[in-house]
Amino acid sequence: MGSRLVAEYNPSTSQYLYYTQDQIGSTRIVTDDTGTVVYAAAHDPYGGIQKVWVDAFDPKRKFSDKERDMETDLDYFGARYYASPDYRWLTVDPIVSNSKALSNAQLWNQYSFCRNNPIAFFDPDARIILVEGGDAFKAQIKEMLDYLKQSKTGRAIIHDLEVSDQIIVIQQGDDFLFDASFFEAGCLIITVEPLCGLGIDQDTKIDDYYRGSIQSPALGFFHECTHAYEYIRDPEGYRYREKGGRIKGPIPSELGKAFGTYPDSNEEVIVTYERIVAKDLNEPQRYHHQGIRVDVPGPIYSYLWIR
Repeated sequence: MGSRLVAEYNPSTSQYLYYTQDQIGSTRIVTDDTGTVVYAAAHDPYGGIQKVWVDAFDPKRKFSDKERDMETDLDYFGARYYASPDYRWLTVDPIVSNSKALSNAQLWNQYSFCRNNPIAFFDPDARIILVEGGDAFKAQIKEMLDYLKQSKTGRAIIHDLEVSDQIIVIQQGDDFLFDASFFEAGCLIITVEPLCGLGIDQDTKIDDYYRGSIQSPALGFFHECTHAYEYIRDPEGYRYREKGGRIKGPIPSELGKAFGTYPDSNEEVIVTYERIVAKDLNEPQRYHHQGIRVDVPGPIYSYLWIR
């Protein structure tokens, strides 16, 4: 469940209360130890409560799995506070620059929630990572982000993307594309297919310890997030390496272990970060840039088979 709240203990009744949430983490139903519904409600896309059926218990976490302050009725998203009755943030976006707003007029309104379109976009923490797609896809992206943040390196890179002054758009991939996930540097778009994992290529000539294993779609998503991280950090160096230039400056300490086939030295660096996160999450590791698409049952599904 990642960082989602699934239950809490109520000392006044000596009972555990269990949360059922919708696709973006909003609390829909709370039940007690006996299975009795003590809270049931529905939210509109902006976080306002549309209807309450049962209110025997008042949960603190209501909209988008964020804690609602009982005195002010504000939701805390991490970067700023959100007023759901007004459909607005209380402060401006901490990371949007004027230069970025020139290409998207809606960004001039830095108090607006999800570009004033919460059906098309999902904003998990009040920073600019925008998710395009349906409810199921948005829920899968949240599941992958929560999972990746269990790794120290994964959490650090995702955090750097969240606080950068760039707008990163995440969109769903096409089942028929060869690459389940990829990054487009010019427009900062990450395309991801949340039910396509990566099979460690069994045909490689490298004596790979993990051949036959499957990396999760979340790890493939992290791979593309790291492309975005490297591009935002040093766009000139990224383009240089993309065209065949060698790595300049500091690189991860494990890079000496990176051997095998890489289309460019960007991939050499990024697979190294990927391997660190794979190790943290007990997933199979790659020492090359090879693999095959594999359909999997869930966004964080992986299969570790050691030869």
